[in-house]
Amino acid sequence: MAGETVQAASLLQEGAGTSGSVAPSRKTRPNWRPDLQALRALAVALVVIYHLWPSALPGGFIGVDLFFVISGYLMTTHLLNHPPAHWRDITAFWARRIRRLLPVAFLVIAVGLILVLAVYPITQWSSNASAGIAAAIYTENWWLAGNMVDYLARAQSATAFEHFWSLAVEEQFYLIWPLLLAIAWLIGRGTAHWRRVAGGIIALVVGGSLAYCVLTTAVNPTGAYYITWSRLWELAAGGLLALGYPRLAAWLAKRPRLRLIAWTIGLAGVLLAAFLIPARLFPGWVALLPVVSGLLLVGCGAFGPGLRLHRLLAFGPLQRLGDWSYSIYLWHWVLIVSAGWFFDRLIWPTKLAVIAVTIGLSWASKRFVEDRFRRLPEPDPFRKRLGIHHPFRFMVIGMAALSLFGVVISITAVDKSGVFNVYDVPETEQCLGAYMRFNPRCVGRDPHGEQLYMTPSQAAVARSSAYTDGCWWMEHSPTVYPVCHYGVGAGDTPTSPVNPPATDGSIGQADEHPTIALFGNSHAGPYLTPLQSLAEVGEWSIRTYLASSCYPTDTDLAFTGAAARQGCREFTDQAIADMQVSGVDLVIMSALTDPTTDYRLVAGRLDGEALYAAQQAGFQAVIERLQAADLPVLVIKDVPMPPDSVVDCLAGHLANLAACDGPRSARLSRGDPLFDAASALIDQPGDALVPNYRNDPGSASGPTRGVTTLDLTELLCDESTCWDAIGSVIVYFNQGHLSSAFAWTLREPLLSAINHALR
Repeated sequence: MAGETVQAASLLQEGAGTSGSVAPSRKTRPNWRPDLQALRALAVALVVIYHLWPSALPGGFIGVDLFFVISGYLMTTHLLNHPPAHWRDITAFWARRIRRLLPVAFLVIAVGLILVLAVYPITQWSSNASAGIAAAIYTENWWLAGNMVDYLARAQSATAFEHFWSLAVEEQFYLIWPLLLAIAWLIGRGTAHWRRVAGGIIALVVGGSLAYCVLTTAVNPTGAYYITWSRLWELAAGGLLALGYPRLAAWLAKRPRLRLIAWTIGLAGVLLAAFLIPARLFPGWVALLPVVSGLLLVGCGAFGPGLRLHRLLAFGPLQRLGDWSYSIYLWHWVLIVSAGWFFDRLIWPTKLAVIAVTIGLSWASKRFVEDRFRRLPEPDPFRKRLGIHHPFRFMVIGMAALSLFGVVISITAVDKSGVFNVYDVPETEQCLGAYMRFNPRCVGRDPHGEQLYMTPSQAAVARSSAYTDGCWWMEHSPTVYPVCHYGVGAGDTPTSPVNPPATDGSIGQADEHPTIALFGNSHAGPYLTPLQSLAEVGEWSIRTYLASSCYPTDTDLAFTGAAARQGCREFTDQAIADMQVSGVDLVIMSALTDPTTDYRLVAGRLDGEALYAAQQAGFQAVIERLQAADLPVLVIKDVPMPPDSVVDCLAGHLANLAACDGPRSARLSRGDPLFDAASALIDQPGDALVPNYRNDPGSASGPTRGVTTLDLTELLCDESTCWDAIGSVIVYFNQGHLSSAFAWTLREPLLSAINHALR
């Protein structure tokens, strides 16, 4: 087993000699395991292919699970052979990990942050800087888990450092693992007995972490993917294998055919998982397939040199990929994301170039950074100059320097962006935002406007009060149903800046102070801005009933967890009940429905026309419930959906805003089952009630009492094109959510529709 201790290294990285000594030639080491290097090569190949061609290998992310198994096995093997009996043993273990892992990681993070400044649009600087800081201090997994709770954060573009989540999990494992085994040593007080105690502790970790993983996946699958406690069992499973490996190896040595069969089953399991497991089911129980398969490959793979399989696994290029796997993993994702921003989109030649550059940088990193830092004998002037002879000092300085770099980038981004205030626009501007489309004086002008009054960075944070005031039902808190109150009777509730809109209409005559309910999901949230502005003029009361990743329906949505599914259903019930108690005079509804998003699929996993019909039926049932409660309904058709983040696109095409426009047919291809459900309840559904835009804007209401529809599409599109910048204002703050600046310019159409609905 002594030969295996020199391989006890890290995720994606081969062990090659103890710290501070020149590593012997690979083939001169006792018990050399080429199969582990080959398995690393396979694992990193799965991850890279998955990131470049996800549709070809939908489960390629399980390569990370293989790395966890290998790392847990090797680290535990090392600690079993070198028990952490004293504090200095533990600190020496940590010091070796620092010298081995951090130099290259720090280099990649530094280069990644430089690429962010050089290639990425400024709208991406802050998020990438935050991710870079989290990567530098090895908390990327927790940073991602926290961001995934936020629906809007989930919709953001990937950062250059997301892949550091797995390294963070492993570093946290390295932090606690020697401490747990040190406890086992203190309890055991003897070599034979302490291993049994260690086995019991490791088994408890495997069982407890696996149970936590399964339960958390059912409630919060995205969080379970990143959280340390739901992934610890995979590394600990490798530790259990390390405990039993000596006896297992001796037993399998007498049964070569059984060993080959078990190894083949393990390889088949890995490939099956890579080709078939969808990300939405992971980790949970399905993670057992790649983990158990990895255990089979590690436990059965020490084949004798005389076997053909041994020679195949020892194939030079395969071994070198295993040697470089740590660096390949670090570099590939930074290059993929950066190339995506530089080239707009990645095609086959670009992807192959990314692979070539990744391999080149990985070879250089392995030779000039990894090996240089960990293999040179002590004392070494190079190490001394860089402070690596004091690994903990090196760690602190490196983390602090990279964090400071990230903070500077974030501050620079904020400083360059500023805050956009629609009231700072010159009063002579008559074609601002949506006015460009319905003001007769703006006919014939470039719909984009002569200049942008706001930057893409300003648009990215131009969101209604609903986002800052926490007015959302959230999947991770399924029993909490927030209601925000604005306008008359709202007390100290924050409101938008007050500026009377240029309207000559008055609020409908239902009551002296009408109460308006805003009901829907994140695509309804932006309408709070114009409603607040109108409320100051008409003395309205506004109540919000908004949900994230849910929408008002009487149909169960197929959330992963039963609690979220029930909570989303009760969101609708709670909202209608509160509307009745609060004396709501009008319910304004709008919602995003997306048939490609799994967590929005109705129970039964319907798709296509069946899904659309079920969504429409669910919406229609809700509208009929509102009618039965004598609550008039105004349904606003969902806005056209851009394919990507609008602010990122515009940030890269400020000199040619039209480059980000899209065909109307594509952006409206999803349809809107809520709007269709409302239209089905009236005889003469019309288009948007847009003042001065058409000679006959039409009526959106029919003989069925209390249902009105509003279609704003003509304000965002002409007969062929939909725009991302209209009237010098950016329309969206991300992919499909209206910016508060543009929504503010929709006050007149919205007021006309409200007056119509309240007659």
